[in-house]
Amino acid sequence: MSELRSAETWSPAYFARSGDEYLPRTHSHSGWRADQLTGSAVTGLLTHCGLDVARELDGDRRLVRAAYDLHSVSKLVASRATARVVKRGRSLTLIDVSIEQGGRETARAQLYFVAEAQQSTGKVWAPALPVAPPSPGQTGDRNHRQFFTDASGWVAHGSRVDGAARKAVWVGGSPLRPLELVEGEQVGGALLAGFAVDSLNAIASWGLAGIQFINTDATLSLARAPAGDGIGLLATHVSTGQGVLSASAAIFDRIGSLGVATVTSISHGSTVDPRLWAPVDE
Repeated sequence: MSELRSAETWSPAYFARSGDEYLPRTHSHSGWRADQLTGSAVTGLLTHCGLDVARELDGDRRLVRAAYDLHSVSKLVASRATARVVKRGRSLTLIDVSIEQGGRETARAQLYFVAEAQQSTGKVWAPALPVAPPSPGQTGDRNHRQFFTDASGWVAHGSRVDGAARKAVWVGGSPLRPLELVEGEQVGGALLAGFAVDSLNAIASWGLAGIQFINTDATLSLARAPAGDGIGLLATHVSTGQGVLSASAAIFDRIGSLGVATVTSISHGSTVDPRLWAPVDE
């Protein structure tokens, strides 16, 4: 297994590709531990692999649901992502993807793709979205995130966010600092949704004592592909009890609502302090 490069020039990407392996860049570490991959890198890599296979099979199909199981710690070491086509039907394609490190699976996902269909003309109820996206070009933290509460507005510094307030997160790059999952490949569309969904735990389990829950899974359901330079998640429900947190969020972009995300999280035994998430230019 290839070792992480000991010396490298800084890159905005989370991974460099080397043959059939993905080598994590040094800034792709988790807030929990310096030798652990951030969850967004894991869900992003699973999505990246599934999308590649889906394009080869049926280029016109779009991702509508992805369920991620983060059942083991993914370390900051070389990873292999492999995909298996479970079903390829007239209107539905189902792909399983897994990440292996040192011959051991650390995470997996199921991705559902559907063929384009004519939109129904019947109007259905939809809730109003109480949060507007941040202004384009604003600076995010090292994981390209900005955070929102009614009191703070959009900020990238955790010390300015009320831990007890309802939150939203915006994930996206900027012209000066593009979001790349794999070197040379900018993130957008369905891949951006797969990368961003893990950030739901950051806003749902962020309380007055910081973040004390780590998510074991994430699920997204998309009515359409995200458009533009970023994607937002607004917490819509959070429940906690007996060391478990369950949360949901509305997914939106600069056009409007486009889907739903959920996570299940468990008490970690330690705390991540969001006050340390300063913008990259500070």
